[in-house]
Amino acid sequence: MELKTVTGRRLTAPTSTQLWLEVTARSPATLAGRAPVGIAQSMRYGRCRYPYGQTGQAAAVTVVLVLPPTWLRPPKDAQVRPATSHQLRSIHMSGFTAYDVPDQQGRTALVTGANTGLGFWTAVHLAKAGARVLIGSRSAAKGADALRSLRDEAPGSEADVLQLDLSSLAAVEDAAGRLRASENQLDLLINNAGVMMPPYGTTADGFELQLGVNHLGHFALTAHLLPLLATAPAARVVSVSSLAHRDAGVFFDDLQAEQSYSADARYGQSKLANLLFTFELDRRLRAAGSSVRALAAHPGIARTELTRHFPGPVRLLAPLIGLILNSAEQGSWPSLMAATSPDVEGGDYVGPTRFREMSGPAGPAASSSTANDQQLQRRFWDLSVELTGIDPLAALA
Repeated sequence: MELKTVTGRRLTAPTSTQLWLEVTARSPATLAGRAPVGIAQSMRYGRCRYPYGQTGQAAAVTVVLVLPPTWLRPPKDAQVRPATSHQLRSIHMSGFTAYDVPDQQGRTALVTGANTGLGFWTAVHLAKAGARVLIGSRSAAKGADALRSLRDEAPGSEADVLQLDLSSLAAVEDAAGRLRASENQLDLLINNAGVMMPPYGTTADGFELQLGVNHLGHFALTAHLLPLLATAPAARVVSVSSLAHRDAGVFFDDLQAEQSYSADARYGQSKLANLLFTFELDRRLRAAGSSVRALAAHPGIARTELTRHFPGPVRLLAPLIGLILNSAEQGSWPSLMAATSPDVEGGDYVGPTRFREMSGPAGPAASSSTANDQQLQRRFWDLSVELTGIDPLAALA
């Protein structure tokens, strides 16, 4: 059956009639001789000639072909459908997208909060690229649901669930111990999980909830896992920050919000903490001669479950965010860039590149002068060590 009859429609370009099609086949090689304009010319989605760095040996690969009105007969095993509006919008985007993720075969990644939202799509695209993915989830049931969904999105992928509660330092230590016992090495730690602007609450250790989960839990997790990360040749620790860090400061006189609580101000503090931690961690890793690198990313403004604590009228607008700005999947692009791109290095901070870093493909992001204050970075590091009882670099030694 020819593509014309499969799709049943054409798209008109300014100069000629073209057809944009999503084709899934066993390998790019099965398509290469069939595209009238040539596969290298045709595969333009995400600026990636072979998605996820795969070659002709791939088990299955999805590409977007642009075809003139000379119809292509697909391979017998190919699945063909019209390209989505999201793909068509992405064709001419500059910057890093999920389709720029290089081959991740032989690598193991832990993504915290991967049972939903940004973390889920980060895990999906790492799995599609060949990585073994561990879904960090506080709820075992939600982790199991996410694992099934991931396998639907990335058939044949190698993935598992790590039950992980970042609101308890004891639970973090237990999860890290289970991971060290089951894995020989860890290549990527993506500190993605978080809570956003909830009513006032505290963790099991008495920390203000957002600071405790978004920063201190990840600080302790990174410390416990650094020895495992150090066994990998080029491991990375990626912490997910936010645009909200830009107007934030540190409430040293009331760190746990015992005197007053503003949900948005405390969220900003936790996201600033992610950057202070990243920059100081990377500097200390370099000074220690470690090959592990620390980077940070932010998703711009993306539609995720984190908006569940927003006021009712604001939550009603949430569905529009994914249409106008970033979907959860698009919001994962900066994390994927920080975790896998060969064009970034330790200490880099990346985020969306359009609409004042609110949406679009990933690229370099701007961090506040507060986040770049090295004296503050050192002070907050020491405070984090005091609160968690563990020093990441001491654990590495």
